[in-house]
Amino acid sequence: MLLAEVEAQHADGGVRDPHQLELFGTLLTELHAMQKKPVQSESHLVMTLAGHTIRGTWEEILLQMKAADREWARGSLIDFMASLARRGQAETGIVIPTTDPEAFIPRRAEAGVLRIMQ
Repeated sequence: MLLAEVEAQHADGGVRDPHQLELFGTLLTELHAMQKKPVQSESHLVMTLAGHTIRGTWEEILLQMKAADREWARGSLIDFMASLARRGQAETGIVIPTTDPEAFIPRRAEAGVLRIMQ
């Protein structure tokens, strides 16, 4: 009991909270659950008006669409999205955001320019 009492004291003579060690032990045992788990990227399937199907994340789909368009093979992704958004708005009247692929592709589907299968 004397050893426990000595171990429970800080160097300045103050008494440690006995629940502090219990809390620390609990935190260590739960550490694996608290660590950030990798986000599983969701796979989608998109069909173009020409009947081509593209599978991947929104960004992968957009990159594949850009690579398939010879005019934009060397252009930037931002410029490619802006060009498609302008063309889509001119044809359908629907504003297509170009902030990111996750907003861009579903909005193009709403405009009827492509179909999201999955």
